This record gives sequence, C-alpha cells and structure tokens, in this order.
Amino acid sequence: MRRRRHRAHVHDMDVLWWFCDDEGCEHNTKSNSKITKHKATRHNLGDVPWKECPQCDYKAKTAGNVNRQMKQCN
Repeated sequence: MRRRRHRAHVHDMDVLWWFCDDEGCEHNTKSNSKITKHKATRHNLGDVPWKECPQCDYKAKTAGNVNRQMKQCN
C-alpha cells in the first residue's frame, strides 16, 4: 500500500483521480476524502457548520481560518 501511494502521490503513476461533481468546478484530487472535504468547505455541501469570529462578521468552515482572522482583528 505504501509503495502504491508513493507512486501515485510523488510520481503520478497509477493515479485514481477524484473530481468534484459540482457544476463549473474543476477541482480534482488523488483522495476521495479530500473531495468530500472540498465539497463541504467550498460548496457548502454536507453538515459542516459555519464557525464565526467573535470579533467581527467573518465566517468560515474551519477553525484554523477563524483563528487566523482573530489574529488579524487584534
């Protein structure tokens, strides 16, 4: 498994590509789980709740983005 993953991710050999099926989106990746995350964060699909910055009106799907915004608010 490690060898196949290495060949796919480093050398693009024997790659199984996953594509976003949202109309007009051209995003693709080598991992199904990354497509699921992409759809949830970029296209608001799934049950991923919005997180809000307590200091401004900024909203994001990930806590990391909100934390970055909070640092900019200070």
